[in-house]
Amino acid sequence: MEDGFAAQALPRQWEFTAPVPLGHSLDGLLGIEVSERRAGYLRARMLVRDAVRHPMGWVHGGAYSALAQMLASAGTLDGVSGLGKTAFVISNDTEVLEPVSGGTIEAVARITHQGDESWFWEVRMSTGGETCALCRVRVAVGSPGELGVEAALPGE
Repeated sequence: MEDGFAAQALPRQWEFTAPVPLGHSLDGLLGIEVSERRAGYLRARMLVRDAVRHPMGWVHGGAYSALAQMLASAGTLDGVSGLGKTAFVISNDTEVLEPVSGGTIEAVARITHQGDESWFWEVRMSTGGETCALCRVRVAVGSPGELGVEAALPGE
């Protein structure tokens, strides 16, 4: 990335099966960097730069939403791919609480419900220790056929 961020948006197991190369995906273009990933928990950051701002200079709401969706998708896929299932985001509710025009957005995603057919995640984003956005993401879980999506599962 031009800003020196290492694009690590997708779990390592996706790197060779993802239909879109990581650096060309939205996650890679936004410069999202995952720093911690374990069952039900992910931490990431996104450097605030022109590519994530809207014309007024603040971080675009879609950038927050994309960051939350990436974390929830990656976390869910980590949990279900070994079972032959995939994950598909079906809702994303993002509330921007404070405008941000610079610095780094830190995001923490935690699973709040882990069901057979859907997982719910809460993603809290902050900068300088202050919460700037809250997101709730619902991810459908199932086989690609059940979800009506074509997906490359890790190992296929």
